[in-house]
Amino acid sequence: MKIAVIDYIHQDLNIHVCDKAYIDDNYEGSIERFLGEDQGYNLDNIAWTNDLRSVNIIDNDTINQIST
Repeated sequence: MKIAVIDYIHQDLNIHVCDKAYIDDNYEGSIERFLGEDQGYNLDNIAWTNDLRSVNIIDNDTINQIST
């Protein structure tokens, strides 16, 4: 499973790769619990999505694509 996290406090985009079974077994399938408890994110200061195929980054009017 791939999870992209935008961390507003640190102005970071992080891509986590983890085993879905790990989240299912340890966090009852809750990705938010995994991000908060396992990864230490403040859930009020992030946005996240999972199962992404690519990430588009817009910088100085240029679109760059990162394949995951």
